[in-house]
Amino acid sequence: MRAHRGRPGPTVLLAGDGADLRDLEALIATLPVDAYGQVYVEVGSADEVRPLATPRRVHVTWLVRGADAVAGTLLCSAVEAWTAEWMPDGHRDDRRIAWVGCAAAPRIAARYRRLQERSMSAAAMGLPVADVDGVE
Repeated sequence: MRAHRGRPGPTVLLAGDGADLRDLEALIATLPVDAYGQVYVEVGSADEVRPLATPRRVHVTWLVRGADAVAGTLLCSAVEAWTAEWMPDGHRDDRRIAWVGCAAAPRIAARYRRLQERSMSAAAMGLPVADVDGVE
């Protein structure tokens, strides 16, 4: 992360699928202008890709899965790669914010639970949260 003047804003990870777009847009709208991070959106076709307005240091990556791909697979891989770099196991940092939708994919739900242990979750901020109860 490039240094800048003043206290750096939060590092954010927002991730979801096409069904989560409204929640993602609502979350993005609450981010401070100095936020830094990544938004991942997994969709079934390139026709679903559209611009999302974000703070200038928050980047959006659209993950378009093929017809034979299992929903959530691309998103989970992206989230795992991002968190391996930015949220290593064993380190908690309340300047990091994580929200992961795509609750229909059990692997994503399990990953989100692990992220909550190392970040300030969207729930702690009063933001919408995917229902992942009962998913292992």
